[in-house]
Amino acid sequence: MSESSSRGIPQSGLGEAFLAEEARKSRLILEGRLLRQRQQPEGAAVKFAEAATIEEQLGETSADQQ
Repeated sequence: MSESSSRGIPQSGLGEAFLAEEARKSRLILEGRLLRQRQQPEGAAVKFAEAATIEEQLGETSADQQ
């Protein structure tokens, strides 16, 4: 088992919508990093804030399933 697959929430039993939101959150984080690297901190902050909101929602969803 690789290190990345042993961390985080087990994905078995999670719906497609959950997984799509997880992917969207990851894209937002990558976009935020790119904007930060391009010296666009305001744009990066917007992306990171949106990703944080999604993360909170995903955490609530996964807690409800346990």
